[in-house]
Amino acid sequence: MAVRYHRRMCRLAIEVMGSGGSKTDLAHRLAVPLATLAGWAREHPEFAQALETGETFAQGWWERLGREAMLGRAPGFDFEVWREVMVKRFGWSEVIEAGYPGESWNAPETGSWAGDRGRCEQEEANPAATDEPLTGCA
Repeated sequence: MAVRYHRRMCRLAIEVMGSGGSKTDLAHRLAVPLATLAGWAREHPEFAQALETGETFAQGWWERLGREAMLGRAPGFDFEVWREVMVKRFGWSEVIEAGYPGESWNAPETGSWAGDRGRCEQEEANPAATDEPLTGCA
């Protein structure tokens, strides 16, 4: 018998994924294939939103686990396994980027950093105020 969509599945999605689970975990819990979840998400915007929120909550759960382990509060924690989950599931990498995932961010033009601007204004008012060379002053 096919499982039919019901709005309460939104809450279940957030509960399952909010405890670190995945869409696959949710599909297993509902006894449906992943394709069914995708179909429900296309047909029911509230379910698509629940899946998106669930993904965010799942990543937060895994990040919290890493923080707890860093503080010595996760006995038996395996960093290598955790790291692989973060890399493969959430797209983490060793590259450090500014901003948030999906956000386009470029460094400001030279001289526009607040610290440099203050130093530039100080230099203009009193050229002998600092021994450090100023870079980026426009």
